[in-house]
Amino acid sequence: MTKKIEKSVSSAAAQPAAKGRGRPRKFDTEKVLDRAQHLFHAQGYDRVGIAQLTAEFGMKPPSLYAAFGNKRGLFDAVVERYSAREGQFIAKAIESSSSVREGLRGILISGAEIYSRNRETAGCMVLEGAHRNYENGASDICFEKRCETESHIADFVATEYPDKSKRVANLTMIALAGLSASARTGLSPEALLDFANLSADGLEAFLETKLNQTYRSSGTP
Repeated sequence: MTKKIEKSVSSAAAQPAAKGRGRPRKFDTEKVLDRAQHLFHAQGYDRVGIAQLTAEFGMKPPSLYAAFGNKRGLFDAVVERYSAREGQFIAKAIESSSSVREGLRGILISGAEIYSRNRETAGCMVLEGAHRNYENGASDICFEKRCETESHIADFVATEYPDKSKRVANLTMIALAGLSASARTGLSPEALLDFANLSADGLEAFLETKLNQTYRSSGTP
C-alpha cells in the first residue's frame, strides 16, 4: 500500500499544478513529506492548516491539491511513510531476536529510545493519532496501523505461546502507548528505558505463568 501511495504521490508531484506561462512548477516530494510529517507529529492533524503547509513548502494550494488531493490525503501519505520507516523498529526487533521474550524486550527498549529522540516530535505519531478524534476521520489510518502492529506482534508471540499471543500483543501495545504518551510529556529517556525493562520483565513473567493464572495484590489472601 505504501509503494502505491508513494508512486502516485511522486507521479502527481511531477505534473504541473495549473496551466500558465513558463515551466511547470516541480517540488521535492520527499522534502514535502518530511516537513509535513514534522508538523503533523509535533502539532497533530487538526492544528496544522493548509496555509501553514503551503507556506512551509513554498508552494501554492493548487499544487498541494494536485499532488495529494487535500490535507487528509497528505496526512495519509505521511502516516504510511512514517509506518514504513520509523515504525520498522518493531519488525527489526522481531527479526533480530532469538526468542519471543527477547523480541518483546527489544521492541519496548527500542520504543523507549526512539520515542524520546526528539523533544519536539516525541512519542509515536501513529499511537498518538489512534486515540484522538481528528477531524475528517484522519485518525482512522492511525488506528488501522496500530491494529496492524498489534496483529504482527501477536503472530510473533504465537510462534512460542499461541494461547497467550493476543493478550501479550495487547499488553505490549499498552506499554508502547504509555511510553509514547510519557515521552510527549517530557519524561526522561532514562525513566522511559526503566519502564520498558520493567514492562518486559512483567511480560516474561506472564509468559511463564499458567494460562488462567492471574496476579493477586499483596493484600489479597
